[in-house]
Amino acid sequence: MAGLCCCLWPSVGYAIAYDLRTDWSNLANPNGAWSYNAGAVALPYTASWPGDLFSAPQPGWGGTVPFSTLVPVWFRSSATPLSIPGFDWQIGDVVVHTQDEVSGPGLGLANVTWISPLSGTIDISGAAWMGRDAGRADQWSVLVRNALVSQGDISSGDPYNRTSPFDFATGSGGAGALQTIPVSAGDVVELRVIRTTFFGDYVGLNLTIQATPSAPGGGGGGAGGGGGSGGGGVPDTSSTGALLGVGMAALSRGWRVQRRLTRRSSVPAAKRVL
Repeated sequence: MAGLCCCLWPSVGYAIAYDLRTDWSNLANPNGAWSYNAGAVALPYTASWPGDLFSAPQPGWGGTVPFSTLVPVWFRSSATPLSIPGFDWQIGDVVVHTQDEVSGPGLGLANVTWISPLSGTIDISGAAWMGRDAGRADQWSVLVRNALVSQGDISSGDPYNRTSPFDFATGSGGAGALQTIPVSAGDVVELRVIRTTFFGDYVGLNLTIQATPSAPGGGGGGAGGGGGSGGGGVPDTSSTGALLGVGMAALSRGWRVQRRLTRRSSVPAAKRVL
């Protein structure tokens, strides 16, 4: 019974958090479920992005020399920009510089993808803001299985900033479009960021995906099945409770059988009725 509890309780109905910032890696791309890309290509590592001057080498994905292949580049900030006036991000923030035809001719659009390792449901949350006010503009889009879920525009002079970013829940799809999305293992969630002016620019990003596995036999993912329920660490009692109930019933029957056998064995042999 103890084994049954240990096997079932942690794995059914609990949401698993995938966070772009806390999961970040400078060692591998793809990095687990995440991939930092230009178009469909996972970007190469650069130990010191040469696009702007920083207080220390700023590592990231993309931005190789010569200058014509600088962007897009993805990085988690680890150095203070020295040549970017009015920058609006902090150490530890995830930043992308979107592609343009001056510094990244012919390269694919900046995007980060998350490939679902499970079947169930997901909740997507996040936000975006311009990394500086330099007269430029960008657009963010969230896609699931290549289908647009929500998008929004940010630009120099807009009301958004690091303290008050453009929440994805207020994008074109509304908050409901990002909640309880059925997925199957292998389905792709993409956050795409593109320039809407001649030059691309820096964009700060937050992105979290809460994934809730389906209950065994519950079906369900991107193909139209039901998907799991619950989230945020709340157990799915409809499935787990039923299975535990079966185990408890079996254990109770075992106790009753054991008690009958114990009583029989305590009767003297001469008085036993066989």
